[in-house]
Amino acid sequence: MKNLTFLFCFSLLFQIGFSQRNLTLYNMRGLHQATYVNPSFIPKVKVYVALPIGMQNFYYGNTGITFNDLVKKDDNGKYLFDSESVVSKLKDKNTLSFETQNEFFCVAVKAAGFYFSGSVVNRFKLDLTYPKDFVQFALEGNGANFLDKRASFDGLAFNLSTYMEYGLGVARKIGDKLSVGGRIKLLSGGTNFTTKDLSLGIYTDPNTFDLTIDGHGEINTSGFDGLFKDSSIVKTASDILKNNFNFKNKGFGLDLGASYDLNDFLTITASVIDIGSINWKNNTKNYVKEDFNFKFRGVDFNEFLSDSSKSATQILKDTITGIFKTNENSDSYKTGLGTKYYFGAFYKLGEKMNISLLFQDYKISKTHLPALTLGFNAAVKNWLTFNINYTYANKSWSNLGLGLSIKAGGPFQTYLITDNILGLFSRNSQKSFHICVGMAFAIKDKKVTKKVVDAILPGDQTK
Repeated sequence: MKNLTFLFCFSLLFQIGFSQRNLTLYNMRGLHQATYVNPSFIPKVKVYVALPIGMQNFYYGNTGITFNDLVKKDDNGKYLFDSESVVSKLKDKNTLSFETQNEFFCVAVKAAGFYFSGSVVNRFKLDLTYPKDFVQFALEGNGANFLDKRASFDGLAFNLSTYMEYGLGVARKIGDKLSVGGRIKLLSGGTNFTTKDLSLGIYTDPNTFDLTIDGHGEINTSGFDGLFKDSSIVKTASDILKNNFNFKNKGFGLDLGASYDLNDFLTITASVIDIGSINWKNNTKNYVKEDFNFKFRGVDFNEFLSDSSKSATQILKDTITGIFKTNENSDSYKTGLGTKYYFGAFYKLGEKMNISLLFQDYKISKTHLPALTLGFNAAVKNWLTFNINYTYANKSWSNLGLGLSIKAGGPFQTYLITDNILGLFSRNSQKSFHICVGMAFAIKDKKVTKKVVDAILPGDQTK
């Protein structure tokens, strides 16, 4: 039963998981959405307006195991749980991250030599770091491999956040070679659940089988108290969304980017995304456990058969409660946004073609997750641009990216982007899954643009 429960939980993680990398998007500079990963990029449009439902971005990344590592087929074609395969494929420290971006509103205008933009985006993110011992202990218990050894759950970390992001961006070309840009973001936090400095270990004596449990840590929450009192999933989702808009948990973020043309063929770029934090102070509950070290010698079996007022079952329950009893408070606390770093280079092969090299680094709970992407981008027709790339990410070489941008008629533009197209069709064997889709109006015509710009920015906007 224990293995079945564990399998079910892990199955959910591998079947529904989504963290933002947007490596393919970075190399599609003709799209306004590329400014989300480098705000110095200036698309060749005069006015950009996203439809009521703009960019929808979903991405999952996992450095541990694939779903196929969890199960194996027997001779009869039945799937069986394979605990040995799970343990052998895990690293000492593993991460799983999940993030969504839902663009509610976006508008951009090129005027007076600047590229101005504004956006409203709903964001959800989850980062999990788990040590190999944590999974192995759950599968095998404290016997065999953990006799006379401390099963270390140190480094176990969890961070879940939902928030609204209100961004104002500006980019400008300085001289003939340098472009710079930035975006300042006002954040409204909805819910948060995060661990801090969590440590836990279990040692099993090889002779007496006594357990020594040690550890410390802190859990911070905001917006979770009473959230699930109503069993309605719809009501719960509605409450979370309402919390995102109430500005009771304020935060600020900053994106910075630069692009420099070394010559007519080579351009180098760099950006830092999601600098900042959210201050959580609404409906907070924090649980703090100071350093503890407890030796559990088991329970006398005869006590289970006794008629005493306090049975062994109650003694065991009281013991566990005493070990994990925490100090509670309602203090405010801060969480970071998960800063990402991009360094890229574009080399022109012609007017409408280039190759690119991109490095990205993303840090989850003291663990760096680097990614390296080699890509090819081309404008096949005036209405079609595509990017294809190959990436090393999430400790996997099996990542083939594809991006398509289509002008379907007039200013109407749609796009479909994935960092790993293999994950769309074979999720069970992949460590990542990503899809980004959206629709918008991208206006290049100067006459149409002038009318829009004059309405928004009165005056002489000759540039």
